[in-house]
Amino acid sequence: MTLIFLGLYSFGFWYSKQLLIWYKDYDSSGIMGTLFCFLIGGGSIGQISPIMKNIAEAKVSAAKLYYLIDRKRSLIEPENGTPVSDAELISLKNVVFKYEKV
Repeated sequence: MTLIFLGLYSFGFWYSKQLLIWYKDYDSSGIMGTLFCFLIGGGSIGQISPIMKNIAEAKVSAAKLYYLIDRKRSLIEPENGTPVSDAELISLKNVVFKYEKV
């Protein structure tokens, strides 16, 4: 964080000097405004840095989710070898669903 803050501090001074060279009528209030914009922006980067890890994890999770959505499904074949898409009616015999009490 200190590296970013000091880097923006020095970049603000350099950019202010460049503004003086490029625009001859640039005054001290413009230089101070530019410098403080860089300093406040650098402080704002420090506020979001803990969140950056969460954003990266969310992007990885979303990529895995999209992979699962786009993945080609494999067909489940019954015992006689007929693909499910060709079957007209699928019936389940002697199937019992049981829910345990909590």
